[in-house]
This record gives sequence, structure tokens and C-alpha cells, in this order.
Amino acid sequence: MGYIEWTSSLDIGIKEIDDQHRILVDRINTLAEAVEMGLDNLSLQGILRDLSAYAATHFSLEEGYFDRFDYRDAAAHKEEHAAFVRKVHVFRSELSEGKSTLSAEVLEFLRSWLTSHIAFSDKKYRSTFLKGGLK
Repeated sequence: MGYIEWTSSLDIGIKEIDDQHRILVDRINTLAEAVEMGLDNLSLQGILRDLSAYAATHFSLEEGYFDRFDYRDAAAHKEEHAAFVRKVHVFRSELSEGKSTLSAEVLEFLRSWLTSHIAFSDKKYRSTFLKGGLK
């Protein structure tokens, strides 16, 4: 069992986005497993960097659709993405500078943010994206 279990409650109903969300869940699970295994900070930094890069790719996809479909809550949603990116940047900086380790609190933030963001914020754009032709 992973740190985050994918359940149907996290499905948006748009394949491309659901697939990317699953990859984000897998990346967080990989990070949690690495912490549990006691991997060194350099290894954890690499996993966190990969998670961050993939999140940016995913956010870019969603935000492109916001613009394409004139999504009404785009500005607020983009700010949620930006706040996540800033927070993960702080984690990465502190880890690389030796100021902190990847703690249970960091993992909990990642788990909680992603699952609540999908369940509440992402589900709001579902009907707009479906009307735009995504499936």
C-alpha cells in the first residue's frame, strides 16, 4: 500500500488529467518510500526535484486548458498552483542547504495538498473542460 492510495474519488473523469494525477501520486509515494528507507539527502533532493518538475508540467497543461476554455476560476486556481510551487521550492532549498530533512510534516503537506486540490479545486473545472471537448 502506498502513502497515497488512488481511489475513484480522485478521478476527474478526463483521462489525460487523471493519468497525470496518478503520476503525481506515484511521485509522492516514491518520495515517501525513499524517506522510509532512509535514503540520503541527495537522493531525496532528486526525487523532490522530479516531483516538482512533473507538477510544473501538469500545472502548465491545466492552465493551458483554462485559457483555451476561458475557465472562470482560472486566476484563483493558478494561484493555488503557484503557492504549491513556492512551498515545494522552500522544501527543496532547505533540504539542499541542510537546514531540514524531509519530515512527516512535509510528506503530509504533499499528500493533503494534492488530494484536496484534486477533490475540490480540480473537480470545479470538470464541466468546463468536458464542454470544451476533453474526455
